[in-house]
This record gives sequence, structure tokens and C-alpha cells, in this order.
Amino acid sequence: HHWLLASLIGLAAALALSLISTQLEKRELIRTIQSQKAAAHEHLDQLNARYSNAQLVQEIGQATSTIIEIDALISAVIGTVSKRLDFDRGVIMLANTEKTRLEYIDGFGYSKGHEKLLRNNSFHLDRPKARGFFVRAFLDQKPFLMQDVQSDQDKLSRRSLAMALEMGVKSLICVPIVYEKESFGILAVDTVKSKRLLTQSDINLLMGVASQTAISIANARSFGKLQVSEEKYRSILESIDDGYFEVDLTGNLMFLNESTCRMLGYRRHELLGMNYSQFMDTLTSEKVFRTFSAVYRTGEATRALDWKMLRKDKSECFVQALVSLIRNPAGEPIGFRGLARD
Repeated sequence: HHWLLASLIGLAAALALSLISTQLEKRELIRTIQSQKAAAHEHLDQLNARYSNAQLVQEIGQATSTIIEIDALISAVIGTVSKRLDFDRGVIMLANTEKTRLEYIDGFGYSKGHEKLLRNNSFHLDRPKARGFFVRAFLDQKPFLMQDVQSDQDKLSRRSLAMALEMGVKSLICVPIVYEKESFGILAVDTVKSKRLLTQSDINLLMGVASQTAISIANARSFGKLQVSEEKYRSILESIDDGYFEVDLTGNLMFLNESTCRMLGYRRHELLGMNYSQFMDTLTSEKVFRTFSAVYRTGEATRALDWKMLRKDKSECFVQALVSLIRNPAGEPIGFRGLARD
């Protein structure tokens, strides 16, 4: 009986230890699975965030490479930030021509009342001691992060604090839009409903967006200036009585003014792409070739006195011409320009 009882007790103890061991292993396995599940979800979230960020960069790159009108460019950037990033609201403001104040250009997430408030308020840039977060980010050319507006009231001016509280701002990031040490404006985002903390990663991403936007604004402004300059250049050329022309190195007409058309009796579209040899005889064509060759070799302008031109109606006219070399930005010859007088 004693041996039987001892055996039963030993068996029960072994079974109990086995059960406890199994439960412990099961709990450890569950913890491991839960940990791996959490890690997998975190990794998946990171992949989704990276994919979204990559899409953001791609879409902004596409927009900024094709849009040359600044307001449309800003709207495209704001639309992409709204779609790809999880901020409640965002705004882009640019400095006016005199750089005395920031002006609302476009934003997302704002009610009509809050948008009107941003449009109608002046953010003065001509006050160096101003403490507003938009103005400070613009003037100092540094990003501005405020995790809790209520806790950081001492960092704001009374006016900025009142506006932030009126608009319900909880936390805020403001980054400058800067190109070659020149501030163009600011990009700001904030949270109203979201409880997540804004981080340095958010700042880094927004700084990249702001930098790309700044480059595109600079390109758009340069293109605008180029258009104005080119239009002025064309207006001057169209107003002169002498014929003006530009040809490539093979002698094909690339540009000409209206006086050249009248001189030769052709319409502009008929002359563009035509070779100079098509409206002169063989002897004159050889003279023109020698003139172009001399200009090409020496790089100096050359005057020609006796070119005989054949008009469209086969009548003749004689011109004096001044020919010079056209070079590209690298200094390489790409054609010739000339003035011709009947």
C-alpha cells in the first residue's frame, strides 16, 4: 500500500509538473507570437509610411517639374501633403513682393471661418522683434516645433497665442521655404483631432517638401522673368525697320522678324526652317557661306554689302547685312544672327 501510494503521488506530481511546464511554454509561446505580431505591425506601419513618403516625393516632383504658375504649384503641393501625410491641417504662405508680410496662398483642413482668419490677418515681416511662429520661421530660416500650445504660451506673442487658441491648435510644425538663403515663405501643419506627437521625422520630411517647393518657386519666377525679357526682346525686334534673322550652323532660319518677311515677300511660317540658299542665286549663296565661315572662324561680327536676294515673286532686292555668332551658355557656336537692310 505504501509503495502504491508513493507511486500515485509521484505520478500525480509528474503530471502536475508536466502540466505546469506545458502552460508556461504555452504562455511563453503566446508572448512570443504577440511580440512578433506587434513587431510585424510596426514594420508594416513603417513600410506604409515609407511608401507614402516616397509617393509624396514623387507626386510633388511631378507637380513641381511641370507647373510654372506659382499659385497652381502651391495648390498642387498642398493637395499632395493633404493626401499623403496624416496632419489635420496645413497651410503655405508666401511673402509679398516687398517682403513686408506673409500672405495666405493655399491650405487644407481649415473651416471657412479659420481660412478667412488666415487670409485676413497680416503677418508682418518688417518687425524684427516679432515673436509669431510663422514670422520667426521665415526670418530665422529655421523650423519651429511646438508640441503643446497651452504649455508653451510664453514662446508666443499675445496675438499669435490668441489666434492659435481661436483656431484650436494643439501642436504645430512650421518650416521655412528657403532657396539659396532667400526665404520665400513658410509651410505649416498642425493637429486638432489627432493625438499623436509631432516628431523630428515630421520636421525632416516637411523640410524636404519645403526645399523642393522653394526650388520650383525659384524656377517659376526665373521662367516668368525670362518670358518678360523674351517678350520685350521680340517687341523691339518687331518694331525695327531692318530685317533681323537667326540661322543655325547649317543656314536654316530659326527666327526672323516681320521686316524680313516683307523684304522677301514670304509669310513667317513659310520662311521658318528654310535654308538661306533657297532665296538667293548660286553666286550670292557662296558669298553668304564665306561670310558665315569667317564669322565662325574669328568669332567677330562681319559686314556684307552686296547680297542679292530673290523674293517669292522672283524679283530681286539687294541688302547690306551685319552677321555675328550665336553661342550657347557653354560658349559653343550654335548659329548666326544678322541685321539686313534693303
